[in-house]
Amino acid sequence: MAARAVIGAPSPPGLVYQIGRSGILVRMTLFPGLRQCAAERYQRVPAEASQVMGWLTDAGRREREWLRQVKAREDIDEPSVARLPNGGLRFDYLFLRRGNVRQRHTTEDVAIQEHRIDRVHRARLTGPRAIPLRWELQQCVTVEPAGEATDITVRVQGQMAGISRVLHLLGWCDTTTARFLTEEASRGADSFVSAVVAQFTGSSQHDVSTDTTT
Repeated sequence: MAARAVIGAPSPPGLVYQIGRSGILVRMTLFPGLRQCAAERYQRVPAEASQVMGWLTDAGRREREWLRQVKAREDIDEPSVARLPNGGLRFDYLFLRRGNVRQRHTTEDVAIQEHRIDRVHRARLTGPRAIPLRWELQQCVTVEPAGEATDITVRVQGQMAGISRVLHLLGWCDTTTARFLTEEASRGADSFVSAVVAQFTGSSQHDVSTDTTT
């Protein structure tokens, strides 16, 4: 996403415009959409687990960084942040694409535990030449003490949602959709790990204009 403010890249043109074609069930396999579209990353950082979790769940920091980034983007509209009862946040924005295509993104902290964070990233794409598409990335982050260091595991799984999921299960644009979801999951996991490494090792390789909902 150019660089994107949250997980959930603009979908490739093939995914948007193939949806409008007919003959989608030709050469269909039985429930091909059940294949896994996921990514998993491991990282050890030189910090205590409580310090890492404190940084990851710092709502004030996350809100400030996210708002700073989305306000600098001309192609993002209607940004909003809400505090949740579980101590987490909900981020929401509208990504404006060419051709009057609109892509709504929402990131929500589903659960925050002592050593685990569960988040969901939802997207909905609408446009004059496409059936509305919905997909989501389910993200699970675990933080485990490792002596004076901390082991972090990030798992991201992508899937279509609503009627889009039904169509994907039946084989509609299966290859394109599966590739898109897998790439999104990988991008999200890589960006998360990159942000954590940059914070706790001083690495300058993380692009701060990508996902800062970490």
